[in-house]
This record gives sequence, structure tokens and C-alpha cells, in this order.
Amino acid sequence: MSLDFGTIRLKQKGGHGGHNGLRDIIQHIGDRFLRVRVGVGRPPAGWDPANFVLGKWSKQESEAMDSLVDEGVSAIEKIITEDIEAAMRQFNIRN
Repeated sequence: MSLDFGTIRLKQKGGHGGHNGLRDIIQHIGDRFLRVRVGVGRPPAGWDPANFVLGKWSKQESEAMDSLVDEGVSAIEKIITEDIEAAMRQFNIRN
């Protein structure tokens, strides 16, 4: 939720940021793993964050998913073929 919808960011390690799944992974293996983070945006005022994250996407968001998945795959390919630093330089661009 800390990233705008459709934003991709790569990280080498970090905290769980309130995400229970990441909290569990970190508890078991530590925080030194690569992450491809995909933003979902912030919930509107008054919305429960869990309901927002687990809710349906808007039509515009649904239409953007193919492109977003392709960009995520490209980021992973860059990590594999080069390294995380090269991928971060390419994909962690602020717009």
C-alpha cells in the first residue's frame, strides 16, 4: 500500500511493513531475500486496509494488469541475467 498502484520497486532486503506473509518468511529465513514489490495504492479514507487490498480492482486497474505483469517479469529477468543492482537502476525510477 505504500506504493501507488502499478509501481514496481525492487529491494534486496527489508522489514515486513505490516505484511503478515513477509513477517512469517522473515521469522523463518531472515530478511536477506530479493523482493519485487508491486504497488496497490492507499485505500480511500475510512476504508479498512484489508478490505481494500483483498477487494476487486477497478476496470482501469484490471486493464493495466497485463502490462504490469509483463514489467514485473522483465524485472525478474533482469535480476537473473544481470544482477539486482542493474535491475534496481532500471526499474526503481521515480516518475
